[in-house]
Amino acid sequence: MIIMVFLIGALAVAFPFILGGVIGLVWGGLTKLGYVGKGIATLIMVVIGGILGIIPLVIGSVFSTGWNDIIFAALVVSGALLIPVWYFFWHHDAVKEMGIVAFGFCLKICFVIVWYGGGFGMIVAMFNQTVGAIIAIAALISGIVYYVVATRDSEEMAERDRSFDFRWIGIGVAAVIAAVLSIVVGNAITTEKNNLEAGIYFEASTKKQKELVTQYSAGRTVTCNEEFTLSDYGYGKLLTEPTLKSSAIRELKPNERLTTTGEVRFDTKYRTSTDEVWLQLTDNEGVTGWVNMMDLHWSAYPGENITTIEAIEETAANIIGTWIDDENNQWVFENTGKMKIGEISMDYTVFDDKRIFVTFSDHSKSEFNLQMSADGKSMTISYSNDGGNFSHRLSKR
Repeated sequence: MIIMVFLIGALAVAFPFILGGVIGLVWGGLTKLGYVGKGIATLIMVVIGGILGIIPLVIGSVFSTGWNDIIFAALVVSGALLIPVWYFFWHHDAVKEMGIVAFGFCLKICFVIVWYGGGFGMIVAMFNQTVGAIIAIAALISGIVYYVVATRDSEEMAERDRSFDFRWIGIGVAAVIAAVLSIVVGNAITTEKNNLEAGIYFEASTKKQKELVTQYSAGRTVTCNEEFTLSDYGYGKLLTEPTLKSSAIRELKPNERLTTTGEVRFDTKYRTSTDEVWLQLTDNEGVTGWVNMMDLHWSAYPGENITTIEAIEETAANIIGTWIDDENNQWVFENTGKMKIGEISMDYTVFDDKRIFVTFSDHSKSEFNLQMSADGKSMTISYSNDGGNFSHRLSKR
C-alpha cells in the first residue's frame, strides 16, 4: 500500500513533465509532415478548443453564474472553431520554428503552472471553495500568459507558408460560422429547456429512438430499482403522463415488476439518455402509468435481456427442487423463496430468466447468473464476490 501511494504521488508530481514531453514530441513530429501534419494538428485543436471553451463554464458554475444559453453555446462553439483556425494560420508555423525541444519545454512549464496551481487550488477549495477556484483560475491564466509570452518570438520569426495570406479571411469565416452556430445551438438549448419546463414530450423520431422503442414491445417485464433516491423531484413514481410535471398515481415499490405496453416517449426529439426516456407500464393490479427509465433496474436498459413474465415464471418453476453440484454439495430451492446450500440458508428472488437475486442472513445481497439446460435437468450458476469469480454446475436430483 505504501509503495502504491508513493507511486501515485510520484506520478502526480511528474505528470506535467510527462504530458509536456509527450505532446511536444507528437506535435513536433506533426510539423515534419507538411500540410498533412498541419491538418491533423488542426483537427486535434478542435477538441482542445472545445475543452478550453468549457473551462469558463465550469468556473462560472463554482461562482453560481447563470449563463445565458447563447453565451454557453458561443464559448464552446467559438473555442472549437476559432482556436483551430488561429492554430492553422498563425501558430503551427511558430511551433515548427521552435522545434521539438523548445516547444516541449514551453509546454512543460505551462503545464507545471496550471497543474500545480490548479492542484493547490483544489486543496484550498476543500476549506474555501471560492478562494480555491480563484487560485485555480489564476493558475490557468498564468499558464496561458506564460505560453503566449514564451512563444512570441517564434511567432515573429516563423517562416510562413502561402496559407498565411488568407488568415484574415479564414478567421472571419470562422467567426461568422461560430456566431450563427452559437445562436442556433443556444436557441435549441433554450427551446429544449422550455419544453421540459412545460412538460412537453415526443414520440420516437430518430433512428436510434425508433430502435429503442422496438426493445420495449408490449408484454415485456421490467423491474424497478431497489431504492429511489430522487423521489422528491418526481422520480420513483408511477405518473399519469411521461413528464416529471405530471401528477403521480402512486409511488413505485422497490424491486416491483411492471409490464410494458409498447408505448415509449422521450423528453427530446433527438436523444435517448436514460433520464430522458419514459416507458408506459402496467402494474399487477392493472393500473397503467408512465415511469422514467432512471427508476428501473439496469437490466431494463437498452441492449439488456428484457424478458416476459411467462419466462420468469417458467424459470422460477424449473429451479424449485434439490440439486447437487460438482463437489457433491446440496442446493435446495423452495417455492417459498428460500434456498439452502448445505446448512446455509438464504432468500432468493427470480429476477428474470437468467438471474436470481440472493439475500444472505447478514442482509447482504448478490446477483447469481443462471443458465438452465434445455431439458431442465442441469443448470450453471455463476457469481462474483470479494473472493473472486465462481461457477457451479448443478444436476437435479
